[in-house]
Amino acid sequence: MPAPNPIQIRALDPADYALLEQFTLLAVHLPPGVEPDWAALRAALAHYYQLFGRPGDLALAARVEGKAVGMVWARLFTASQPGYAYLDAETPELSLAILPEWRGLGLGKALTQALLRELGRRGYSQVSLSVSPDNTAAWGLYQALGFETVSEAEGAITMCRKLEKPEG
Repeated sequence: MPAPNPIQIRALDPADYALLEQFTLLAVHLPPGVEPDWAALRAALAHYYQLFGRPGDLALAARVEGKAVGMVWARLFTASQPGYAYLDAETPELSLAILPEWRGLGLGKALTQALLRELGRRGYSQVSLSVSPDNTAAWGLYQALGFETVSEAEGAITMCRKLEKPEG
């Protein structure tokens, strides 16, 4: 386990958007012993990180000593180019990835809670995500954070969570 250091959660700088490709691939749940076709995965998931910074995009990073150790991001998709958890064009889709050596320390929860607050502040009414049914750690986290299963198909669970708008 890494040595304890102050963890900062803040918006991802545009200069760091290139890190989203690495973290998108890290977000993919692979069963033990499965060696993926990385080129095919990059192509299939490119719409989650390419041209990041368009309207509706939001990314937060957990950093320790300046290094990103976890990220959570949300992006709007369209019916003609949907994400894996597409509900509608007004519902952002959330993605989360933590470096393996930083998992189990509460970073995923802290990052997701921060993103949920910011999405609510921005006026979104709900957020969706897709999780593998055999990724019990992620599924449990999302369920504990109030996400509910919307559908299950092709080995993926689509979940949704209603968002609260801050008072004031």
